[in-house]
Amino acid sequence: MSQLVMRHSKILDELLDSEKRIVVLEGGSSSTKTWSLLQWIIINCSQHRKEVYTIARLKMTWTRATVLKDFESLWIKYDLPITPEFNANRADQVYYLFDNELSFIGLDEPLKAHGRRQDYLWLNEGMEDSEKEVNQLMIRTRKRIFIDYNPAAEVHWIYDNIISREDCDFFHSTMRDNPFLEQAIIDELNRLEKTDPIAYKIYNLGLRAQQKGLIFKNWDTVPDIPVNATMIAYGLDFGYVNDPTSFGSLSIFEGELYVDELFYERGLVNVPIRGRGGVIEKNISDRMRDVNVLSGYEVIADSAEMKSIGELYAIGWNMKPAYKPSIVFGIDILLRYKIHITERSLNTIKEFRNYKWATDKEGEPLRPEKPIDDWNHSIDWIRYIAVLRLAQRSGGITRKN
Repeated sequence: MSQLVMRHSKILDELLDSEKRIVVLEGGSSSTKTWSLLQWIIINCSQHRKEVYTIARLKMTWTRATVLKDFESLWIKYDLPITPEFNANRADQVYYLFDNELSFIGLDEPLKAHGRRQDYLWLNEGMEDSEKEVNQLMIRTRKRIFIDYNPAAEVHWIYDNIISREDCDFFHSTMRDNPFLEQAIIDELNRLEKTDPIAYKIYNLGLRAQQKGLIFKNWDTVPDIPVNATMIAYGLDFGYVNDPTSFGSLSIFEGELYVDELFYERGLVNVPIRGRGGVIEKNISDRMRDVNVLSGYEVIADSAEMKSIGELYAIGWNMKPAYKPSIVFGIDILLRYKIHITERSLNTIKEFRNYKWATDKEGEPLRPEKPIDDWNHSIDWIRYIAVLRLAQRSGGITRKN
């Protein structure tokens, strides 16, 4: 193991100074809440032995995709002597570090979550959890409890019944407390000030606010797509530096839609090209191969990017330009269906939670209605497929192909 030397953020320093039983970390996105808590756990494990840590989020799929992914990065970065060797695909995510047990769980796994006893409990994105379930976990925690979240509500039981306790330390943070943040993320969070003031307040400034005027209320999450569902098409929304490239599939089963996000990533060029040092740059074509895109299925992509569509078509992908009569037209089609999003589609879920109708400076809806130009990378490709392949089926009119 390499020498354990960590770069400290404001939050890590606050965690190291805190001695109270409960610590609440409230703040904006990318403020190092998750990273710093993992650093604290590693430091604490190096100083104590035979203690038990439970790290939980509402769904195990989300635990794997967020906090467990960061733990893997720290394992590599610090060459941590964990056993067994890290494997995110293993059913039980239990590791041992300096003779301490670290269990990563989902609260949707009742056999693992209920009745557990631990020395330390960490509830990642704690606003997702019910007060009753959290109380059961807290009374089985011998030493300390940590809760972190983005404050996407104006009223919540954590504000009233946890932060108000005398044995609770409360720390607030924003991206400005993260000296290591990439400029592309800073730019995107700053852009919210013009495109979505409420989201700017929540995710940039880390202040409490409730999203209003949300467009989609006809959706939920599911573990997976039914085996008998029919694939409609793949969808692709191009991005590069400031915006991510979003790619996924849309399926239908018993008249309801199923969305599966397959990748959502910045910095992708279209096709394999050699960059500096002769290394192949990250690209959309290779990512589609990585997620095992089914041969012959259409990939419906933004028609404003005809050059990009042409490049991918030229190397064998079945690309189809989107037909875009209007954004509202596509939204109207999607509102006619029940939409199920796979639990692993974290970025798409976040978009559906934040996509809303635009308002004027007084907060009044614009007329005619139009959506904000944000939280729409996955929603755009879902809309492209809906217009091109579902409009006739749901009573709309589309062009002939």
